[in-house]
Amino acid sequence: MSIKSQAIGKNESPVEISRCTPSDERELIAFRSAVHGPETIFADADYFRWMYCDPHTSADRMACWVHRVAGRIEGQIGGFPVLVKVGGRQTPGLWALDGAVSPDHRGRGVLEALLDNIEQEKEVEMATEVTPGGRRVMLRKGWEDMGTVPIFIRPLDLGAIVAKRAGRLAGTAGEAIGLLWRGVELQALAVAAREVLALEPIASFDGHADRIWEEASPSYRVICRRDSAYLNWRFARFPKERYRFFYLVRSKGAPVGYCVLRTGARYGLRAGYIVDFLCAPRWTRPLIALCLQQFRRDRLTAVCCMHRNPVSTAPFLTLGFVPRSTSWPCVIRARDPAAAWYALAKDPANWFLTGADSDLDRPRPEDSVDG
Repeated sequence: MSIKSQAIGKNESPVEISRCTPSDERELIAFRSAVHGPETIFADADYFRWMYCDPHTSADRMACWVHRVAGRIEGQIGGFPVLVKVGGRQTPGLWALDGAVSPDHRGRGVLEALLDNIEQEKEVEMATEVTPGGRRVMLRKGWEDMGTVPIFIRPLDLGAIVAKRAGRLAGTAGEAIGLLWRGVELQALAVAAREVLALEPIASFDGHADRIWEEASPSYRVICRRDSAYLNWRFARFPKERYRFFYLVRSKGAPVGYCVLRTGARYGLRAGYIVDFLCAPRWTRPLIALCLQQFRRDRLTAVCCMHRNPVSTAPFLTLGFVPRSTSWPCVIRARDPAAAWYALAKDPANWFLTGADSDLDRPRPEDSVDG
């Protein structure tokens, strides 16, 4: 069904904005390939279907819109639905993403027109990794700026990293600093051993994940719902073989947390990524220490985690992680900006955010490294 159809002027082509249907897939993949590049994940049809055609994201209709000029796709925007826990309230939300406009039609109001439609989809919409131009448009339309997404980096082999970047002599100094960090890590592992905590590999998420969500989520003021349905869509059904999943098990009993890990690259070397995790705050430090231990077994050089949350940031810092900015802006907009719950949601200090949110952890060319 057409959402908007008009001819701007006597000599201008008719413009139409419509919600995508499966029949649009081939043309839309060609558009995404032309705008983003044929080697990117945006040109992958399986990724598109996972994002927009999986029952978890499109129970009744696809959250994806196209902007056509004279019948040809010249712009696109999309998103996937989530439940956002704001205090004690669960609010229907949407991670807006995949905004793209063909070069010939930029600066002509295409993004504004597409945003008019996505802004009406849920009670609240969020977006990350917004381009500078897109950010300016969104702020003019009433979206709130929530700063940039941080990434925490923990070298496991600081000597190898420094040697690659600054030479062998500097690498020797890096090895000495790495030994100090290793001591702190061993202390956290001792706590994990005392509490009889261990990472248990799993093939997918089950009712234990729902229980972890119910028990852990009250500790975080603003967080997107991470139940088994969401986690299995986000990770277990991801169209590329990319992730490993673990429950954090205490004394061989019911899990008290989970984590999602993958291998990629950093500094031109093989690195591990803590893509997502959730547990009560008391278990965060031993959980992260056990992730470091897992990556050491894999002989990786560094560990990275995109993360924002004041409650669970301290364990990263005490374990030697160094925060850096990704320079990826995060913005948010509510249908009713005067709603009482929105004051909590638009404050970046209240958010629990990881690579599981939006499509921050999608495959990128820098994920792979030779050797």
